Amino acid sequence: MSAVEVNKVNPSSGTNLQLGDSGDTITIPAGATFDSSAATNTLPANVVTTDGTQTLTNKSIVATQLTGTITPSDNTVSIAKLTATGTKDATTFLRGDNTFAEAGGGKVLQVVQTTLTTLLSTTSASFVEASGFNVAITPSSTSSKILVMVTTNTQNSAGNAGKTNVTLARGASVLQANGFAFHSQQSGATYWFSSSSAFNYLDSPNTTSATTYKVYFLGEVGTANINYNNSVGTITAIEVGA
Repeated sequence: MSAVEVNKVNPSSGTNLQLGDSGDTITIPAGATFDSSAATNTLPANVVTTDGTQTLTNKSIVATQLTGTITPSDNTVSIAKLTATGTKDATTFLRGDNTFAEAGGGKVLQVVQTTLTTLLSTTSASFVEASGFNVAITPSSTSSKILVMVTTNTQNSAGNAGKTNVTLARGASVLQANGFAFHSQQSGATYWFSSSSAFNYLDSPNTTSATTYKVYFLGEVGTANINYNNSVGTITAIEVGA
């Protein structure tokens, strides 16, 4: 085998240089390095085949050179294989801008409920706490909102003149601007008249400390009753992400 030792090979004319002819094999022996990193390399159209018999390592392929179906070697696309930025976990999703992000606001973060099955009564003309009719919740963020929902059955012993007011407080602070959530008054003289009552309040407590919402009630005239006639009352606190 003959050898040609030169430092540089230039084309005799023009800018094209051909090594060998069609059918020839150009061999680079083991241990030698063919460095074309500074050049623009054009890959042949069949450098990657759809039957998986050829492997391309440390090369780049433009989209126009890809045809057919390309399948990962293990037939799976796991989160670890995705190059999108952001935190990749069970709480995030992949957005169209190739970033992982949590879902938007408005999602329910937790629900806490208290059920009251006992009859509560008062003759006080000022608001008193409805014992046991409260719910405590610890917000996970200061930006969360708390939706409080109250249902109960009210009655007043004074018949047509009877008036029962019910309100909601966070701790000792009444939340309703008008002083009460609803006002119930008898429409007839019968002692047994009662009404089903419900109200909602959306609060912004701005805290991550335990927060208690309480029901208060009063009887302007007569005896005011909550959970009258063996009814069941509920107070529910729902944390909603901002």
